[in-house]
Amino acid sequence: MKTTQILEASHFESESRKQILPHSPLISTQNLKLEQVKFDYYNFGDCETPKPLNAHHIVSVAFETIQTERILDGVLQTEEQVFGSVSIAPTNVEHWCVWKKTTEFAVISIHPNFLANTAYEFVNPDKVELIPTFAQPDYFVSGIASAIKHELVTDVSSCKLQLESLFNQLAVYLLGKYATSKPQIKEYSGLAPFHLKQILELIGDNLSEEISLLELAKYLDMSQFHFCREFKKSVGVTPHHYIMQQRVKMAKQVLKQQKLSIAEVAVECGFSNQSHLGRVFKQHTGTTPRRYRLNG
Repeated sequence: MKTTQILEASHFESESRKQILPHSPLISTQNLKLEQVKFDYYNFGDCETPKPLNAHHIVSVAFETIQTERILDGVLQTEEQVFGSVSIAPTNVEHWCVWKKTTEFAVISIHPNFLANTAYEFVNPDKVELIPTFAQPDYFVSGIASAIKHELVTDVSSCKLQLESLFNQLAVYLLGKYATSKPQIKEYSGLAPFHLKQILELIGDNLSEEISLLELAKYLDMSQFHFCREFKKSVGVTPHHYIMQQRVKMAKQVLKQQKLSIAEVAVECGFSNQSHLGRVFKQHTGTTPRRYRLNG
């Protein structure tokens, strides 16, 4: 067995990441500039990591059956992982892992501040800690990981808002199941009418621009979790779904004018490209932008 070394590592920095995992990810959110969260998808084997004191919470998700050996916080365990197995190495906890078989897996890196601020109305941000967890099936977490992978494979340039929503769901779930102190969730009846009016106007005025879930939540001085939950109670759908609805509605109007190409319509209505417009438009209307224009 190789001599292990202890180092402080950040999966957010590519050079630091290579000290832990020698291969580059096949799929990654690296270039999307998401704040304080990152997703990397790998496929390789015959690896022994050093013993990093992670600067971030590390959530590993197995996409195949694999046997691994892992040290977490000084405890060694042999793991028989299956599809959907999840392990958690919290920040500043010693972590080491070795496996031989080539396997597919995801690594989700979460900055402590992201986790603490996701639902800050319901937790003490200074006392948010995750429990070191050896590999065990968790199909909610693996479902989120699969959804993130699907978004990145489908259209990496179009999914930032949806990814923010998925990472937010993941963080809230981790707080509820794997944190040393569980959040005390209070029930509310939705956004105040004045706040709802502000947010809907803000979205309507910026449909052509990139809209961030974090920015919407900050506008009302709310955590992302609290904002998303109250928005859905008020509107009936998630912020992401509502924004897509409004962009499709806008695209219908622009398509009828016959002045712009479909690619230009996509950009005008806030979609990243023509492919993104086509995919979302068909999901919401059952037809393509081209057919809609021809039949309009």
